[in-house]
Amino acid sequence: MSHIKEYIIEKIKDGSIRPTPRWVFLLKSSVIWGMFILSVLFGSIAVSIIIFQISDADWDIYSKMNHNWVEFIMWALPYFWIILMALFLILAYYDFRHTKKGYRYSVFSVFGLSIVTSVLLGGGLYFSKFSEKIEGVLLSNIPQYDKLHYGKQILWQRPRQGFLSGTIINMNGNIFILHDFDSRDWEVEAEDSDMMPGFVLRQSTMVKMIGDFLDDGRFHAKVISPWNKYQPVR
Repeated sequence: MSHIKEYIIEKIKDGSIRPTPRWVFLLKSSVIWGMFILSVLFGSIAVSIIIFQISDADWDIYSKMNHNWVEFIMWALPYFWIILMALFLILAYYDFRHTKKGYRYSVFSVFGLSIVTSVLLGGGLYFSKFSEKIEGVLLSNIPQYDKLHYGKQILWQRPRQGFLSGTIINMNGNIFILHDFDSRDWEVEAEDSDMMPGFVLRQSTMVKMIGDFLDDGRFHAKVISPWNKYQPVR
């Protein structure tokens, strides 16, 4: 052991070993904590959008969709954002464990802290309407974003059972052409259709409808709603 001590002392004297400056440790600690905070923040945003999309899952017409509660919930869950939330929680755990005293805490306590913080912040973002704004920005700027909520598309893409959804591509009075999620065009009759107050049909608007299948390529809409509760006019 004495030989090792003498070897180290000799290396320090001749300059081969130099102590790491304190600012390096401080910078490393700051970066790790910053990454932990960002992971929790992004996880909170994911939670807020999960809450928003679940609240937007058409619970009011569940009884008309011929599904039990379990099936409906499984279709309605926003899996894309749930996966993102899980990834951010894992990153938050990884970052926290690499802080100076992070190793002292158990897996459950670190994950519990991250989950509780993300849920509380996510709930606050949802009630402040932040998640609606984010959803609107994503719908406006990412053309394929609406297709990520795949279960909702399946629920609303059953024209023979009276459910149809897609984007209005042309309008002519009470009749419009709808481009659905299967890339098919439909001639939709919208005379006397029920719509929520203030909602106006326009070209490029995404809608979901309850009505009657007339024949291949034709649909009569009885109820027309925007695809999402918050939906920008394009």
